[in-house]
Amino acid sequence: MKSHLAVKSVISGLMILVTTVLSGTHYSSSIVRQANFDFTFSYGSCDTNTLDTFKNTFSKDMHTTPLSFVTISLTLTAREKDRIFSNMAAIDLFEYPSSFTVAVRPGEAVTRITPATTYRLLVRNGKVMKTLRWRDAIIEPTNQQARRLRGLMVIIQNIIMSHPEVKKLPRPKAFCV
Repeated sequence: MKSHLAVKSVISGLMILVTTVLSGTHYSSSIVRQANFDFTFSYGSCDTNTLDTFKNTFSKDMHTTPLSFVTISLTLTAREKDRIFSNMAAIDLFEYPSSFTVAVRPGEAVTRITPATTYRLLVRNGKVMKTLRWRDAIIEPTNQQARRLRGLMVIIQNIIMSHPEVKKLPRPKAFCV
């Protein structure tokens, strides 16, 4: 009788473990957005457009010489910040290395994009600070972490671009290569 219960217990434990692994549940996806959650997000082929929720600003590079930026006041809504934070937690952003790259095996065919987009994130949530830098130059091969990170970057950029004050900004005079 005891061995039958032990087998049931082991099977139950394995089922929970398999369900957890298959569902993609991770420790950081259970973190909670703190009241002081803020971030800076820089992106572009020159890494120069920057949303700063610490200061509630957005700066757009005009790609001129000398360097010229247009900076406006931009405050994300609580709903927008919730959406961004939940996506950060869902992809386990806090578990990514501070310098992210897609690994390529020696001799493996690679599809690159030029100019590459560089992303930088500095995130504060409670007492946790997270930095991430990624030069997204490799399209193929890719991996799940890269696809998820690209998805997060697109979500943040779409939120930025949805603001009427950002849509009204002048277009850059040139582009960075």
